[in-house]
Amino acid sequence: MARPRSAEARSKALEAAVEVLASDGVTGFTMEAVARRSGVAKTTIYRNWPSVDDLLFDALDRMIEPDPEPDTGSLRGDLLSLADHLVSISEVERRARRQVFSGLFAASVGDRRLAEVFDRMVTSRCVPVESIVARAQARGELSDDVDIPLVTEFLIGPVLFRLLFRDETFSRSELENLVDYGLQGLVRAHA
Repeated sequence: MARPRSAEARSKALEAAVEVLASDGVTGFTMEAVARRSGVAKTTIYRNWPSVDDLLFDALDRMIEPDPEPDTGSLRGDLLSLADHLVSISEVERRARRQVFSGLFAASVGDRRLAEVFDRMVTSRCVPVESIVARAQARGELSDDVDIPLVTEFLIGPVLFRLLFRDETFSRSELENLVDYGLQGLVRAHA
């Protein structure tokens, strides 16, 4: 069997790294596991990533794809559109996200480099909601003095709590109620 070319080997290794991270978490992530899953020699993997941390960071970056940024023309519509996306995430993907997120959080407590990656992951997850809130503010749906990062955390917090601490997700109707409760509070606080 011919050896895969360098670009192909790199791609196979990175794809396998994402799979290992999703199945085994941060603590089970090793060069050996990636080599076994990808069929790419460890020496080739090390040629592309000098350390396991470098490969881990690239795999995490590949996994940290922001959720969509809907633009329906209203704050409620945008948040409900994002809610529909969250509801549509499969149980397998939700569990993989939970494992990676909680594993990375735990590992980042004593590791500055992993703490930076964890911060990038959290920041990327906030971008769609921050954009939605900023557009609502620009349309006049929210006052100019709304603290966008704080509102974002307020809206994302319950979703993360349920995912990380209860290993559950929201139904569409629960997310709709959550959006409405949040909007009622925002409108009342800034009326």
